[in-house]
Amino acid sequence: MASALPAISERPAVCWEEPACVLCESTERDTVLEAPDAAGAHLWFAVVRCRDCGTHYTCPRPDGKSTLGFYPPGYGPHQPRSSRPPRSARLARLRGRPCPERRSLPVVTGTRLLDVGCGSGDFLERMQRQGWNVTGVDASPAAVAVARARLDAPIHEGRFPNASLDGRKFDAITFWQSLEHMHDPLTALKAARDWLAPGGRVYISVPNFAGWSAKRFGAAWYGLDLPRHLTHFTPITLEAMMRKAGLDIVKTRGLAHADWVRASAARNPTTLGNRLLTRKPIARMAAWWAYLSGRSECLFSVGTIRTATGSPSPPRGQ
Repeated sequence: MASALPAISERPAVCWEEPACVLCESTERDTVLEAPDAAGAHLWFAVVRCRDCGTHYTCPRPDGKSTLGFYPPGYGPHQPRSSRPPRSARLARLRGRPCPERRSLPVVTGTRLLDVGCGSGDFLERMQRQGWNVTGVDASPAAVAVARARLDAPIHEGRFPNASLDGRKFDAITFWQSLEHMHDPLTALKAARDWLAPGGRVYISVPNFAGWSAKRFGAAWYGLDLPRHLTHFTPITLEAMMRKAGLDIVKTRGLAHADWVRASAARNPTTLGNRLLTRKPIARMAAWWAYLSGRSECLFSVGTIRTATGSPSPPRGQ
């Protein structure tokens, strides 16, 4: 997630904005945390909490155009990963492996998948091998170029919602660690809801601002990633935003990311506890404990639209 940024002098000028709450539009807020940018380039940012609904968000923040300057060519999530044999999601979660939710989707072969914030296309490539009809969208021209080169599939460049997708319907829409990067995540979820086919589902994973790691490491928490992360979700605010967007919650649970624990501890190795947490076995135990206690590093939530009877629409292939 975090990666080296260019020198400050090489960045375009930043235009700042002070947004209202992205969930309820209130302007009443309190600062709860201040931290440097993810690369330690001597820029500081604040995370605030809405007094009315409890949503946490970055304020002030770079505007939409300026934000692109904080995604350098070497930004980690935009780089293709080496091919590895697939692991089961259950085993990956048990061992605290990153991104177990991206291993597969329990929907029948041949259905239509949209990955929002697809990066270089790793997830889309995996799903295409499993028989999915895949589509991607990403704001990074460099990442889109890589994804287009490796996939025989439509990859759209630009922010989401993307006008080139109007009129399309999808059986699954995924936001893997992308919703927190968006200036208007509520509008993004409303668009996803509108583009779901009957029985379709929205799959979301985001860092958990209410998790154990976030509380323990504070400004050093790996999942903070300022200023690229603009909304800092908790289980309550994520589900509230999904419902406001017109989605019913199928499930919400935690995800164990031991590598996040190690990365956070390595940023502040001044205590014995943090030095121990940089070791893989101990980080895995900590991540598993956080998962069992309901305070994982990340959240995973699934949403769907309602049928005319008022109950969640039945899943496809489950």
